[in-house]
Amino acid sequence: MRSRLGKIFLVGIMVITASVFFQGMVSAAGIIINEIGFNPDVVDDTDGEFIELYNAGIDAVNIDGYSFEGVSVDLSGITLLPGEFLVLAREAVDGSDADTDSFETVYGDGDGDLDEFGFIVLDFAGSLLNSGELLVLKDNGGSVVDSYDYTAFLGTGADGGGFTVERINPYRPSVNSNFGVSVLSGGTPGHMNSIAVPVPEPSTALLLAGGLVTLVVLGKRLNGCAGTG
Repeated sequence: MRSRLGKIFLVGIMVITASVFFQGMVSAAGIIINEIGFNPDVVDDTDGEFIELYNAGIDAVNIDGYSFEGVSVDLSGITLLPGEFLVLAREAVDGSDADTDSFETVYGDGDGDLDEFGFIVLDFAGSLLNSGELLVLKDNGGSVVDSYDYTAFLGTGADGGGFTVERINPYRPSVNSNFGVSVLSGGTPGHMNSIAVPVPEPSTALLLAGGLVTLVVLGKRLNGCAGTG
C-alpha cells in the first residue's frame, strides 16, 4: 500500500508541475506577433503588407494605447479575447491610390468593406522594409510586449515569393527558430498558421487541474483504506 501511495504522490506532483507550468506559459504568452507579410507578390508590394497579432493567453487583453515601432496604428478601444486574431494591414480596403489593390481584395470578397472577415482588420501607416527590420509591440506604458526581426527571411519564399513569415509555436519565444515560411501562398492572416505545431488549448490547464483533484481524492481514499487495514 505504501508503494501505491508513493506512486500516486509522484503522479500528483507531476500533474501539479505540468498544470502550473502550462498556466504560467499561456498567461505569459499574451499578445504576440504571429505572422508577417512584408514583401507580397500577389498585389502591389506595400498594399499587400500585413502584421498579424494573436492573443495566446487565457485572458482578454485591452490593447488600447499599444503601439508599434516601425509602423503607426491606432488601437483605441480594441480588446482581444483569448484565441482572437488582429490583422494590421498596410491598406485594409482600397484607398485613393491609383491601383485597386488592398488586403480586402486579396483575402476578402472585393466588395470594399471588411464585414466578410471573422477577425479584426485595421490599417497601419508606413510600410514594412523589404530589407528587414525589427518590429516592436509596446503596451500603453512603453514596456515591450513582443518583438521580432524578420531579416532572417530575406531571400526566402516570404521575400517576394508569395508566402509569409509565420510563428510556429505561440508559446515559445520570438526567435528565428520559432518562425518559418508559410506553406500556403499568401499566408494565413486571421487564421491558424500553416506551419503551427499542435499545442494544447489554454483550457487544457483546467483539465490538468481537474486531474489533480481526482488524484488527490483517490489518494485520500487509498490512504483511508490503508489506515483501516
